[in-house]
Amino acid sequence: MAKGTPLTDTELMKIRVMHGKGWSASKISKELGKPRTTVCRSAARMGMYFDHAQTAAATAAAATDMKARRARLAERALIEAEGCFDDLHRPYMDHAFSQAKDKDERYSQHAAMPTPIDKSQLMRAAATAMAEHRRLADFDSEDGSAASRSMLGALAAGLAAAAGHLDDAGDDES
Repeated sequence: MAKGTPLTDTELMKIRVMHGKGWSASKISKELGKPRTTVCRSAARMGMYFDHAQTAAATAAAATDMKARRARLAERALIEAEGCFDDLHRPYMDHAFSQAKDKDERYSQHAAMPTPIDKSQLMRAAATAMAEHRRLADFDSEDGSAASRSMLGALAAGLAAAAGHLDDAGDDES
């Protein structure tokens, strides 16, 4: 594998300074435009190492932020579903255009109620929004119920298969 160009003294000094300021190896590599491995190896040769506790804390903080964002999205999906249900019985303004000779008769508007097709589409939209809400809420549930249901389902399937084999063995002995 071909080696890249070695770091200059200026780049090595920048690594020392940025490392001293607590910058991560990734941030330094982006700043210098060099691969992260090059930064890590150069820092190690200078007796400097990157604190993985900072990385773990940053990763945990990012995970917490993403969980909060998913919670906001789940709430928005539920609000959207409620809006769809509200629209099922809410009149809307219907607009009509025609080619009438009289200018005042070319455009009309009136209140209309959703048609059965409109209601069907609103129900599908509400169901989709509710499914997304549930999926997002289940994603971050910490009670382990989804894993438990999966394990119990697998256990039930295994017991049913075992019972089937016992029945087959009993038939062979007769």
